[in-house]
Amino acid sequence: MRFKPSNKDVVFFDLLSASAKCILEGVELLEQIVSAPIDGRSVIRDQLHLKEHEADDNTHEYIHKMNQSFITPLERDDLMNLMSTLDNCMDYIDEVGDLFVLYKIDTLPETVQRGFNEQIDILRKCANLTVKATPHIQSLHDLYDYWIEINSLENAGDVAYRRMLSELFEYVKDPVEIIKLKDIILVTERAIDSFEHFANVVEDVAVKES
Repeated sequence: MRFKPSNKDVVFFDLLSASAKCILEGVELLEQIVSAPIDGRSVIRDQLHLKEHEADDNTHEYIHKMNQSFITPLERDDLMNLMSTLDNCMDYIDEVGDLFVLYKIDTLPETVQRGFNEQIDILRKCANLTVKATPHIQSLHDLYDYWIEINSLENAGDVAYRRMLSELFEYVKDPVEIIKLKDIILVTERAIDSFEHFANVVEDVAVKES
């Protein structure tokens, strides 16, 4: 049986919402990194790192609050899975930005650039949906459309990922560049997958508590 969340339990859901907003801001910074000239990317990457640290601080506060609470609004394992899977979204976005800077990617082949833009657009849509959904986790109502839309976006991400790999090997001839770009494409795909993992946890919790 689910306990009705008290006022002091709201902090769990507030921290989830705060981390979701960090993720959306992180995706926006990632877009800036991709479009910036090489010598201007590291400054934006540092801002992305700060946003990742902010999300980490939310996670640490969340765990501290959970450890201090005798009764929690959801089962402890469910609370932990919610925040840890959400935190993974931020970690992957931060890693994509880092790789783009470290690998000094200059000009992408047009087909690869188009696919990468599509991946970033999917990330932005996933982040926006997650920001809108997290406030509803407290009540676990009005979330069905959220995980359906996230699943649809993840499927679109899979299609873009496979097509990009095919075009990468077809249009890029430098083996070093292939390795660099493949790493970035793969981590971006994992970032998209991480949003679906979070949505799956939300769905599991909602079904369990219904």
